[in-house]
Amino acid sequence: MVFRRFALIAVILAAPAWADLGMNFKSITPPALAEAVIKGVLNRDYVMTSEVQSITTPLTMSIRNVPSDQVLSVLRSTLASVGIRIEDRGGILYVERGTPSPVAVDSVGHQETLTQSQPMLAGMFSKPDLAADGEVYSYFPRNRSPEFLAQVVRLFGGHVVSSSNAMAPGVTSPAPVQPNQAKADVLIYRISAERNAKLLKLLQDIDRPQASVNVRAAVLEYSLGSESSRSVSAVFDLLRGKLGLSYAAGKVAANTMTFSGASLSAVLSAVDGDSRFKYVAEPSLRVLDGEKARLTVGQEVPVRGQVTQDRNGNSLQAVEYKPSGVILSLEPRIYRDAITLKIGHEISSFSQTTTSQIDSPTLRKRGAETVVSAQPGELIVIGGMDSTEESSSTTGLAFLPSWLRGSSQSVSRSQVLLMLELSDASGIGPRGGAVADEGAPRAPPGGP
Repeated sequence: MVFRRFALIAVILAAPAWADLGMNFKSITPPALAEAVIKGVLNRDYVMTSEVQSITTPLTMSIRNVPSDQVLSVLRSTLASVGIRIEDRGGILYVERGTPSPVAVDSVGHQETLTQSQPMLAGMFSKPDLAADGEVYSYFPRNRSPEFLAQVVRLFGGHVVSSSNAMAPGVTSPAPVQPNQAKADVLIYRISAERNAKLLKLLQDIDRPQASVNVRAAVLEYSLGSESSRSVSAVFDLLRGKLGLSYAAGKVAANTMTFSGASLSAVLSAVDGDSRFKYVAEPSLRVLDGEKARLTVGQEVPVRGQVTQDRNGNSLQAVEYKPSGVILSLEPRIYRDAITLKIGHEISSFSQTTTSQIDSPTLRKRGAETVVSAQPGELIVIGGMDSTEESSSTTGLAFLPSWLRGSSQSVSRSQVLLMLELSDASGIGPRGGAVADEGAPRAPPGGP
């Protein structure tokens, strides 16, 4: 029923053989598109292989005023982008699997095939909504991605022809662009010459090194003892006393403290030799603004997973590997006057399972997630991750009554402290100048 509906739409748009056509399809599979156009519009005989029928990649196309003699060419170019070719053999169209052809992405993400063999498609740039009065320019980013700069071009009223792959200076046609290509190194856009002069200055001002921050961390475990207070503020006061510092104004929370004028090295030196503090890890990371960083110091422990059965009914035990140790994740946002840092911290370990008969280790973990704001040079201390362990032992002969045997019980309490020191390493330099070939007009793709 779906195929018939698309075919019926195409037949209605077809009208006389001499009229221009309009093809509008939304989320249609390549086999359905081929059948709708070849059978419903062109009324041609065709053969479609099973490999083509298994392709389910959805396609959306909206093309107006297509000459009737160019319908097959448009179909070929569209299907070529998903690896399907159409060949005419003795009057019969064979729809077979081929190699994907290059495509470009316009300002709204609509994929169109642009090749030098299809001047009709290249001529679509003459439409009024695609900046018909402008030239095609290229800009080679220095620090920011073409995808990021493409958003600036669109907000400025330009039409992005391509934001992927390089076009060398002097080349009039861009290199092939794949639809799923993630990386790029050139921005090709179309805009009027008057607006391009202002846009180029804006691109050069924005295209500066992305800010980054150095984060040095230390994970310490503080033993509280059986009679000690479990308050987080008691630990903070202890550190404050050792450093001889005061809290930063407005920087005290329930489980987070920020010191101004203290360094991580000073803290580690102050607690060195104190048996209540145990050193766990001291990672260091450099993170770009808005990016995520994750560091794991530990090991992968095998644990029992899901039990399945094979065709013969035999049970198969799956084994999964779980990370344990110190896991730290960071996501900074760097502003002119402050750094907002999203922190995820976990310290975990495996122990023997004693509460059930399951032959699999038990994961014990302490973790915290928070978002803090600090200045470069400040020291952030996060606590509140407490742990209590109780143990008991009995001495003496087993056959003696309990009152003749010795017994002891102990309770140990500890708290994990995460310390973070931020230092600015943004590397933002002065505004860069234009290169010789930037802003020079380029011939539109597929043109002469």
